[in-house]
Amino acid sequence: MAFTILLMMGVSCRNNSTTNNKNDGNDVVNKEEKTTVNQNETETKSDHKTWCFAKKTKGMNDNSNFEFIHLEHTSGDNVEGYFRSAPSGTDGSVGTLKGKWNANKQQFVLTANYVAEGEEYSEQRTYTIKDDLLDLGYEIVTGKKAVLPVVSCEQFGSLYNEYQSELMKASINTTDRSRLKKVLVQNDYTEDEMNKISFLERYVELDQDYSTAEYLLYVMDPMFCGTGGCTLYVVNEDGKVLSATSVARPPVYISVSDMQQEANKKGEWKDIYVYSEGMRRLVAKNGKYPDNASLQPEVSEKELQSVPTQYRLVMDYLD
Repeated sequence: MAFTILLMMGVSCRNNSTTNNKNDGNDVVNKEEKTTVNQNETETKSDHKTWCFAKKTKGMNDNSNFEFIHLEHTSGDNVEGYFRSAPSGTDGSVGTLKGKWNANKQQFVLTANYVAEGEEYSEQRTYTIKDDLLDLGYEIVTGKKAVLPVVSCEQFGSLYNEYQSELMKASINTTDRSRLKKVLVQNDYTEDEMNKISFLERYVELDQDYSTAEYLLYVMDPMFCGTGGCTLYVVNEDGKVLSATSVARPPVYISVSDMQQEANKKGEWKDIYVYSEGMRRLVAKNGKYPDNASLQPEVSEKELQSVPTQYRLVMDYLD
């Protein structure tokens, strides 16, 4: 499974649930490329309960490499959090961290559970804070130590929003209207009207069967929208409607399975999570998701954001 579209990990420091916040590029932090970090803004000193580490570097084909680690005290010397490594042009890795914080050594001893290239892994990691850098405990190909700058959680959130925005723009279709028109033609739209309607479309693997293809299609038009949101369709490659859920809004998450789990669950539909006055869980019955998102069980957005091995962000507004 390509985990380039893994995005389920959110930012606990963010002020809202969507990724359409703009930033001015001042959040880019990478000491190896001599980008300045304002130390007066750093919130992650050892006496605080939250640490944020992040950087952005130049990647391939004008894309960017991103790396994030977010850790919080839970009780005593216990800490937990999440990380994402997202080099451009690769699937990268994403996972959770849990372990101990040693204030005297300025050191984290952690267990990392993560997904990379469609496979699940677990390993021990030791991170050490030195001179406002997090030493990751290994060397990169140039022989230098792998490090992440200490940043404020505000900077972390801004940079993470930029990462999500880049990923959404690269993976969400807003131009190919072939499937959209097959849905709209049933509602007496003219060709001209169909060419003007705003929409978001994303390929996703929902039935865990790679011989079929499913797409999330979010239509933003008064006929499909109300005060609580718009209609989210699941359609097949030919544009046939498999289900339609009203009163829904991005962000949209899906449950995550590794390649072995998908092989064992072929034909079983993944859960979808949408916003409808809170995040709601949509469970498919016989390949069809509920008609009204607002009537479905509410789930914690924080859980969706902070457990990237279980949930993946697949759709959000573009800005």
